[in-house]
Parts: sequence; structure tokens; C-alpha cells
Amino acid sequence: MRVVLTLLFACGTSSAHDAAATDAAFDAVVDAGAIDTRPDVDTAHCGFEPLPATAGAGGRVMPLPIHAGTAERFLNVPLGTTLGAYATRSPIGRNGFIDGRVSVLAGKFAPSVAIETRPRARALAISVGEAPDYEDTLLLLKADLGIAHAALVRAVELRLPAELHGKIIFATSHTHSSFANYATDAMQLAFGPFQRLVHDRIVDDLEAVALEALAARAPARLGLASTDVFDLADVVTRDRRPENDHLPGGQSDDRHAYVMRVDAADGSPVAVVPVFGMHGTIHDANNVVISTDASGGVERVLEEQFDSPVLVMHLQGAGGDVSPVGLEHGPDCPDASVLCHNYPRSETIGRRVLPELLALWDAAGDALEDEIALEVVTRSVERGPDPSRFDVRDGALQYAAWDGVARADGRIFDSTGNVLSPIDEFNAPYGAALCSSDGRTAALLPAAQIPGTRHPDLLTTPYSTCNRIEALAEIVGPSLGLEVAGLPLCDTTRGLLSAARIGDWYLSTLPGEPTILARERLREISPVDPERLIVVGCAQDHHGYVLTAEDWLAGGYEPSITFWGPLDGEQLIESSAHLLTVLTTDARENAAQGSTRATVLLSTEALEPDRAPLAGSIPTALPTLTNRLLPTQPATANLPTSAARLASVFFTWIGEDPLEGTPTVAIERRADDGSFLPLTRRSGRTVHEGDLILAWTPDPLEGASGRTHYWTVEWQLVPPLGNPTVDARDELSARLGLELGVYRIRVEGEGYSVTSGELEVRAAELEVAVAVSSFSVAASSDSGFRLLDDVIGATGTIPLRSQTVVVEARYADGTNQRLDVELDASGSASLPVRAGEPPVELAVTDVYGNAGTVAWGDEP
Repeated sequence: MRVVLTLLFACGTSSAHDAAATDAAFDAVVDAGAIDTRPDVDTAHCGFEPLPATAGAGGRVMPLPIHAGTAERFLNVPLGTTLGAYATRSPIGRNGFIDGRVSVLAGKFAPSVAIETRPRARALAISVGEAPDYEDTLLLLKADLGIAHAALVRAVELRLPAELHGKIIFATSHTHSSFANYATDAMQLAFGPFQRLVHDRIVDDLEAVALEALAARAPARLGLASTDVFDLADVVTRDRRPENDHLPGGQSDDRHAYVMRVDAADGSPVAVVPVFGMHGTIHDANNVVISTDASGGVERVLEEQFDSPVLVMHLQGAGGDVSPVGLEHGPDCPDASVLCHNYPRSETIGRRVLPELLALWDAAGDALEDEIALEVVTRSVERGPDPSRFDVRDGALQYAAWDGVARADGRIFDSTGNVLSPIDEFNAPYGAALCSSDGRTAALLPAAQIPGTRHPDLLTTPYSTCNRIEALAEIVGPSLGLEVAGLPLCDTTRGLLSAARIGDWYLSTLPGEPTILARERLREISPVDPERLIVVGCAQDHHGYVLTAEDWLAGGYEPSITFWGPLDGEQLIESSAHLLTVLTTDARENAAQGSTRATVLLSTEALEPDRAPLAGSIPTALPTLTNRLLPTQPATANLPTSAARLASVFFTWIGEDPLEGTPTVAIERRADDGSFLPLTRRSGRTVHEGDLILAWTPDPLEGASGRTHYWTVEWQLVPPLGNPTVDARDELSARLGLELGVYRIRVEGEGYSVTSGELEVRAAELEVAVAVSSFSVAASSDSGFRLLDDVIGATGTIPLRSQTVVVEARYADGTNQRLDVELDASGSASLPVRAGEPPVELAVTDVYGNAGTVAWGDEP
């Protein structure tokens, strides 16, 4: 491989290299014998095994009684991993490198440093028949992660009973701000080096929630509802891909939304599963704070509409070209702040989508059934390196032979605008990636160019920028500290698909990020009623963006995250449609027959956490580096003895190495009997995250062992999301209403617990302003991170909109006039004036006891 390295670097890395130089460089590498140009690329290094036979094959599918169970828990993955789904958090992009800290998990990638909303694992088990010998089961697992991975599905399946073979559907939220380092081979570029510890922790948590949900199954009812006019005002999501606007349907975002509702036999809610497409990209690549992002906001707001813990599991629909909207401007951040991002935006998305989801919840309630026909099937499909696997549209589109040498002819479309076939522009026996028409006109390295794609007619297409994977792997991999099992990348040789029949509805997974056009293509060729087909993306596996051929050729960013060219997505779409045909009969079939999966799972060395003899102690002084993360933090480690509502308070303690675990933080309030009780949400969940930020800083920042690990929690004195003291519909107007009293923070760590000092929460000071004939009332938040107002957001002057306040007009003669006044939507009202005598001062008190005054003067 020394020859390859020498030639690649000798050719340079400029994107402006000309066609002749590119061809010459490629020829030199081929002549040196350093690139395998055989069409029959060897995959023996992957190690394949047959997919287990579909459990319960044989017999008939018929309506049977429903049983369901749920479970959820936090993912026990350490801070210090890199965050997944943005490749620029690597040394290539340098995003997220906030200081000189070193994390053995992140390797050369930027490590995570804090948690805003803690990722969860969730499970919904739906079975039909009679316990314990159910006829069939759908086990829906979801994790707040960037992508699904077939290796995770395989590992969980091996730990569960054999009757669940082929019955597990694993979906992810596609947040771009969650734990990474669990993906092997292809996706390491955006997820950092594979770490077995992270993989095993995720599998442990998925196994735990799966077993708990299975054990909790009880008689239930199930209903589904849908709409095709979702978010018409584009206040929840928006189209993010202008490159395909010229294609029919390319200008739309995801107008299809679905809700699956599960109730217990007594009518109490058990689970709600909304499905619609929306990227998890509220936070940019420079963010290093763990967050469940947009999908998490939907779940958190919806789950707090119930008075008991109800499982809410948002699944991705056609989110490949759909971005979140919500309140797009964030809080005003201090210049030095690292942990200041637009955290409130996810809640605004949840609040804006809530009416439509509740309407679908009600509609699903009208469709509840006690019995359904249920069948779940899973299959692994072969992909590259065999080009014949990508023959689609009944052979109308196919690739020319992949010999690695033949040059493209430069012709893509015929005279009528149809794609010419066979396609000779994607001559990449090992696959190619980073095919983007983003201004580049060539591959990143000359020897990575697909032969002939520097043709003048191809310079504005993704073809000209594609990078042959075999030419990049041994340059990019070592430079980023990544290892692969071999070439081709095993992850890209198989794709895991599942489908389910749920009564007269059907669910189909796609292992990646389907665009609207991809979803519509599947609906078009589906053997089932398209109006009853729910397409779930980011599930089971991940092969980048799922695009139709025309959509891939339209260019833009999305084609860069594919591996087998313009027919990559089409093959997955047609394979999914074919799997659905299995569900159109009443026979229970072995859908896995003949399919195999790659068994490669990279092994990494065991990681030993630092010993933490001081864990559980409160430091007498803070190292200066902790202020790098939280610049508004005071110099003291403990809580202040008193603070007003809306203020942020901080508590720091010495804890465990993140490799050991993540401490759990609870806010406690002193009860009348002197005991301290945890702060809870309306749903009954204890407040552990989301209403506070948990940050970690090792001292020193560098070093593999022997460091002291400081943990700091920031809590803004605002009622929790899911305020149990007010109606859910009025929750935002009560953000000034945290119950007064004495609070403390309690931390449960690995082998220790620690409690802060006591904090008395005082009423906030209101800002009252007088105009010519009116007055206004507001409150100010200078550095908060909680959503306080749908318009202002988190920081600034927050009007008391549409609230009743008590106004006391004080007159020069010592008398007072006390009135209840209704403020308008801007927080204003007419001045209460006693005839002929203006007051000298106006005092205003809101319903929570927050108060403020203003001198009126002689000329109000």
C-alpha cells in the first residue's frame, strides 16, 4: 500500500485538477497494481451467516386478541464519546473542539462534554394470541441515536428468545447530537472510531427495555390514523432540498403523518407512536452537548399531556429532505459560552405539532380494535459489490460492468430526459462516496476519481466528485484513527429490511434517510394500499440517503452520503416493496430464507476508568477550566442560599470518570414535614434532565488516567416541562410560577451520593412600564436556556401575555386603588386612573406573587 500513498500524495489533493491529469494519475495507480480492478471483488473478510428463520413461520394470519407492554430507560453511554451524524466533528472539519480535552472514546474526534436532554431507549411490544404462546409479536425498539445499525439489531436478537427472530424493528431519532462511536466501517467518518464499550452499553439498554416491555404485556386495544395535510403552514418542518424542486413532488416536505395508539383494556393510555419525517438538526456541528433534538421535543411535550407515564415513540418518516422549524432564534449567549445553544427550539416544535398529533390520537381512538391480524418479517438484501444487484425498474435501469478501468461516455439522459441505461458513469467496484455537486468538480484525490467522470458534461453532476472508496480508505482512515475490516466495506454489502402487517395497515422500514420522492416511489410500487402504508426511515440499518435515481442525479449534498451511486436507493425501495408482498397473503412465511448478514464487529481494547477516590465530595475551590463551559457559573461550588425565579444556579461536585457511568441528578423540594421530595412532571416522571444541563470537565484536560472529574449541573429556576400544578394547555404562561420554597440538588453516582446545600427560591421582580395611557408588565431573563415565550424564546424581556394581574394604584394622599386587570397578548393594559387624580406609583403582582413597581410621575 506504500505505492498507493505515494501516488495519491504525489498527485495532490486539489479539487481543481484537470481531466488529463486525473486520467494520468489514475492510470499510474492502476499500472502499479495498487488498485484492485476486478469486477468480482472479494468479500470473504466480512464473514456472512444466514439470517435466522422468521419465527413462527407456518400457519395462518388471522385476527387475534392484542397484548401490549412498554418500557423506557436512559441510555447508559458515557460522556466523552463524539457526537454522531456530522462528519465535520473530525479533524477534517474541526467543529466541536472547544478545548484541549482528550477522550479515549472519541479518539481524534471532538468529544461530548455535557447533556441537555438525556437519550433514552424505548420499547413497545405488541403481541397477538394468548399468553404465553403468542402467535406473533412486533417488538418496536427506539433509541435517541443518529443512525440505526444492523450489528445492534443482530446483537439484541442474539440475547432475546428465538420466537423474536425477525420480529425486532429498531428505529432511531436521527438526532445529530447524541452518542456515537458505535458504528463500524462506512459510518465511522461521521460517528468516530468504533468502541466496543459503547456498542455493548447500547445493546445492554435495548435488551433491558425489550425484556421489560415483553414482561409487561397485557390485554390492549390498538388503532391507527393518518393525514396527508400535515403541517401545511410549515411551522414544524420545511423542505431542505432545493436541488430536486424541478422533479414532481420535490418542493414539498413531509405532508404525511401517522399515529398508532395503544390503550389498555380498561381504556387507559399505554403508548402513542407518531410517525413523520424531520431531521434532528436543531444543533449544528459545533455543538458538543448531548441532546435528543427535534424528535425529543415532540416526545417530551406529547408525553406530558398525560397524567401517568405513557410511552411516546416518534418514528422518522420521509425525513431525508425535511428540516425542523420551530422557534429559529435562540438565546442570547455570552461570547465565551460553549454550552449555550438553541435548546428551547425543540420544545417549540413539540408545542407546534401538538394539536395535529392530538387530533390524530383522537382519530386513532375511534379506530381502536381488540383483535388484529399481525405479521412481522425481516430480510437482509445483498447490495454491492455485485452491480447486477442494482438492476431496477424491471431492468430498465442498470449499471454497466464494474471493471474499475472503462471510462464513462459522459451521457446521462436521452433526448426525452430519461436516464440512459446501462449507466457507465458509476464504475466503482468497491463503491464510491462523497458524491456532491456542492461547487466541487472533481474527487478529493485524483486517484479516487471514477474514470471518465471529468467529462465536461459531468462537471455539474455528482459523478464528477465521487470518490472511489478503495482509493480513499487508507488515507482517510489512518488520518482519523479509524479501522475497517477490509474492502469493500462490509456494512455496505448487505441491507436489513423489515415490514409488518398491523390489522389493515402496513409498516415498511428503509435503512437510511428516505426523501419524499423515495417514499412516494415506494408507495407507488407497493403491493399494498399506499394510503395504509407507513414508511419508517432511519430504521434497522443505515445506508445514507435513500434517493430515487433522478433525485440522486439532481445533485446537492444528499448524494454524498450514499455508497452505490444513483441506483443505491432504488434498490432498497424495490427490495422493501418486494418484502411487503410476503404480507399480502394469509400464510406466515419465512421471509429470511436465503438472506445473509455480515458478522464483522470490530474488537477494541478494554477501557479502564480512572479511580475516583474523591467521588461524592464538594470541592472547596473550582479549577478555572470549569468556567470555560459555564462562563456565568460563580466561583463557588455549592448552590447559593437564595435566588429569584428565572435565575440560573450551579452545583459542582467531584464524581466518577464518565467511563464508569453518568450521575443522575434530581431536584428536591422541602415538604411541610421537613422531608425533601423529588420534583416530578405531570406524567409522573422525575425531573432528571431537560430542565437542567449536566457538564463534565476532567482536570487536567489531557491524560489517559489519574484525572479528577468535575461535574456541574446548571438549573434555571423555572417550573419543569410537564408542570404538574397547571393545566397542560396553560403551561407556558406559568413559566414564572416555580413553587416558592426550599430546594436542593441530589446526585446519585457510581458508588456515591452527594447533596447540595439548600436554596430558597424567591419571587421574581417584574418590570412595569408606563406609557401615555397604558402600562405593560414583563420579566427579564439574561442568560437562561429554558423556553419562556413562544415569540421571545429564552432570553430577553418576556411579556406577561394574556394574564390577570393585581394592580395597586397608590396616590399622593396615601390612599390606594386595587384592581384585577387582564393584560392583552402583548402584556399591556389601559392605565387604571381615578378620575382627575393620577397615582404616584403603580404596583403590579401576578398570580404567582412576582411583583414590580413603577413611579408614574406628574404626566403619565
